[in-house]
Amino acid sequence: MKNSFAYFSRATGQKLISFISRHKIACIALLTGGVLWIASSAVQSRHESIIPPVVSLLNYTAYFSLLTGLFQLFNKANKLGIARVFVFAILLLVLEVVCFFLLGMPTKEHNEFISGDVEPDHIAARLGGVPFGDSVLHSVKYVGQDICFDVHYTINSECIRVTPGYDSTRNEHALFFGCSIAFGEGLEDNQTLAYNFQQASDTYNAYNYAFSGYGTNHMLARLQYQDLSEHVKEENGTAFYVFFWDHIYRSIGAMSRYTKWGHDAPYYTLENGKPIRNGSFKNGRFASKIFEEIYQLNTLKYFDVDFPLKLNDSHYQMLVALIKESKAIYEKQFKETEFYVLLYPTYEGPSDWSFVKFKKMLDKENIKYIDLFNVINFGPEHTLVGDGHPNKETSELIGKELFKRILEMK
Repeated sequence: MKNSFAYFSRATGQKLISFISRHKIACIALLTGGVLWIASSAVQSRHESIIPPVVSLLNYTAYFSLLTGLFQLFNKANKLGIARVFVFAILLLVLEVVCFFLLGMPTKEHNEFISGDVEPDHIAARLGGVPFGDSVLHSVKYVGQDICFDVHYTINSECIRVTPGYDSTRNEHALFFGCSIAFGEGLEDNQTLAYNFQQASDTYNAYNYAFSGYGTNHMLARLQYQDLSEHVKEENGTAFYVFFWDHIYRSIGAMSRYTKWGHDAPYYTLENGKPIRNGSFKNGRFASKIFEEIYQLNTLKYFDVDFPLKLNDSHYQMLVALIKESKAIYEKQFKETEFYVLLYPTYEGPSDWSFVKFKKMLDKENIKYIDLFNVINFGPEHTLVGDGHPNKETSELIGKELFKRILEMK
């Protein structure tokens, strides 16, 4: 038995030596690639949240060595089809490295896209993130050494922002849904759009259901999660969905939005024209796994490539379906209501064709909208210094204009 094992070992050793002698270049390349890969892993172990440029360089060199070695092996074995695949991979790698240097050898993120550890029926799980209930959040933003804003956000037990000045004698509600613009990023509680609308009226109490990073899908998820009439005291009123053009990319989970903040956002698919909840973008969609792997490719960053490459009819249909379903649920929860999409001004918006198309789709579904897109020529004077969010003057202007439009429509 021992003699048989010894013979087998000698025979295997001789074959290995023979293989190495016939494929010296390939073996050296594969060994080098393996060593470099181990070295990059050792360097990366010292960094938790970032991938430093030196790690990227080690990885690129390791990939190049490994691909070269595999090309040599299959080329020498006369398996030219497979060999050409590795040649193509090497060319792509070279392009990736060139773009890496053109971008100035950027530091990358080490992001694992971990979901929050909460119960499945918790509001944070249903909405993909909410501000802490019964809290006052202190938000400070610096631009260089200068303070851009230093404000406080008061959050109530329902995880929504408090609008000061509630008046029990008023008999109508005004619900505000949307993103950081409606939430009032960089503004105090008494400077938000909801507050300014409430101040302009003598019949409305305003409720701010918006939050930073939200899209149309968050509005629907909130309405599906809880009956707002249980917390809003006024049975009659109006709901405003403060629409910002970027919401369409958030609602479909575009790669750039998914990888920045939206991996836990509510994920919907369309079935017979109706949006059906399918968990979050992280756990309900296969494409998200691909996005996680490719979003930091230098080639995509240098050429400013996002996925989907362009909006198509299905994306508009999803957006409008989310709005339509939100409107329907809101109208079931309250008695006499009006639901409006508020088209908010912005620096960069859609093309004229896209905007007209979107409004026509809203008209087709009998969804009312208030077009404030061109109320102001949006510029630096309308935003916080060092930040693109609307300043308190713009919030007050839009709040008063919105109330004026509502009065005109009654």
